[in-house]
Amino acid sequence: GHGAELEYEHQWANGSRLRTNYSVQYASDENQRLDNSPRHMAKLNLAVPAGLPGLTAAIEGQWIASRLGNAGSDRLPSYALANFNLRYAPAGSRWDIALGIYNLFDRRYSDPVDVDDQLPTTRWQLPQQGRSAECLACQGNQFCVNGTLRVSLKTPKVANAFRMDELRIDQTVQFALQRGAAQPAQAA
Repeated sequence: GHGAELEYEHQWANGSRLRTNYSVQYASDENQRLDNSPRHMAKLNLAVPAGLPGLTAAIEGQWIASRLGNAGSDRLPSYALANFNLRYAPAGSRWDIALGIYNLFDRRYSDPVDVDDQLPTTRWQLPQQGRSAECLACQGNQFCVNGTLRVSLKTPKVANAFRMDELRIDQTVQFALQRGAAQPAQAA
């Protein structure tokens, strides 16, 4: 396979930052393109100061081109996602607090998976989570509290995929005491 990547970043004097990325690739073995290898991907992230000292707001867009699945015999469509992040890191404080809303517009999409012939129905793709929110509070690199709330109100309309309930709520709260490994979510 082969490919190329182009990246651009600019930071303004007021603390705003723009990051963009585009990549093109052709991943293949000797016979065909590989599954789950999009030909094109693009990302844009804009972070700006949000009024209070230490508060940053960021919007991010991601686009993934169509991909092959099911050993190259099927294709998943391209998709675009938007994420929104707030991060509060007051000067002089050891605490960072971040809130992220991922898949902001509740876009339905699937990722290819290996075909599993042991299941009663053939599955070669897996629907991904809808909109979710995550809150993270960290004290330096020592202690992090992470809470996630995922709410999906629609059933994904994907052929050969498992049906999900009309309403799915998945709540997760994690507590971790880690030395040097925990990092607060980045708003920028």
